[in-house]
Amino acid sequence: FFGREASTARLAEAVAHHTMIALVGASGCGKSSVVRAGLVPCVRKSVGEQVWDVTTLVPGGRPLHALAAAFMPLLEPELDEVDRLEKITGDDFFPKLADSLEKRLESGIYR
Repeated sequence: FFGREASTARLAEAVAHHTMIALVGASGCGKSSVVRAGLVPCVRKSVGEQVWDVTTLVPGGRPLHALAAAFMPLLEPELDEVDRLEKITGDDFFPKLADSLEKRLESGIYR
């Protein structure tokens, strides 16, 4: 990981001022590297008292399911992996996920 300091700085600035950000780009352009080797260490050493929950995902053929699976341990930490997977496959899961995220964002749990 070299030469991405400017990208890391822009991302760190974005997460400091926005509730959620998405990093989107062509396959192989270095998105994962700039997040995992740049942004995550940057925010972890500069956050002071703030605790950051970090999750990563590969969208694959079912990007919404991948997103749900990535967020489930943060939203439902008391569930084991099997229960999480069963919940994700339920018909009413995505509306509940959206409601849960919205409530957490409004409460300030996620900046």
